[in-house]
Amino acid sequence: MVVPDACIDIVWLAGQPPQVAGPNTGPVPFLVPPGTTIIGVRFRPGRAPAGLGVPASDLLDSRVPLDAVWNGAAARRLQEAGADRGEKVRLELLLEELERRLVGACPEDAAVDAVIRWAVAGSQGSRPIATDLGVSGRQLLRRFRARVGYGPRTLLRVLRFQRFLTLASHMPGAGLARLAAEAGYADQPHLTREVRRLGGITPAELLQSP
Repeated sequence: MVVPDACIDIVWLAGQPPQVAGPNTGPVPFLVPPGTTIIGVRFRPGRAPAGLGVPASDLLDSRVPLDAVWNGAAARRLQEAGADRGEKVRLELLLEELERRLVGACPEDAAVDAVIRWAVAGSQGSRPIATDLGVSGRQLLRRFRARVGYGPRTLLRVLRFQRFLTLASHMPGAGLARLAAEAGYADQPHLTREVRRLGGITPAELLQSP
């Protein structure tokens, strides 16, 4: 089960066409046969549209073939060149294609990046105000969704959820109340509600899953 992590990925399983995994707002089952080799690229929040050429919001909660995002010829060329090749060669081919696409890509959006930094910091300090960033609130939200896939509050929730998972892995034996406080939740019930919404199960069940 894949849980939300605020990233967008290109996932290429051996023997299958490459796919794009959009930003999730809930758990997604992902079946991988034993012994399957996977290569791919992970885009940090806000970075995928430059390499993929589509708004992140178009990929929200979606799994789509790479040739539906890139032009079909480029994706077919990539797949044909990588057919029956090792994972190192396939990864090099994928990175080369991405580098070509990043040349002349849309410039970074300073206003959106400021809000992303606020969310990554765990909302330490006040959230940047749209007017201080030189845009209207509606325009900032539209641009943010195009870059990230969803709004700032959802990004904050997903990153806090991931912070909980990281803390739990580094603090074995810590109680849920402590983990909730360390991760930035109001209390343990708040943690439980959010984990159910994003992970589909309780915090205890999630931490026990493989």
